[in-house]
Amino acid sequence: ITMFFYAFALWRADQFSTPMQVTLFIGGAIVYLAVFNSTKTMLTNQD
Repeated sequence: ITMFFYAFALWRADQFSTPMQVTLFIGGAIVYLAVFNSTKTMLTNQD
């Protein structure tokens, strides 16, 4: 799902200006890290 979303974002990026691409990239990285950390926390709490 993540790779599909990433590929979709890259495909959409062609329609955006450079500042918008940078903003989306940074925002996407923050969201990805947040989801990764929350998932890791949930898996840890299950133990």
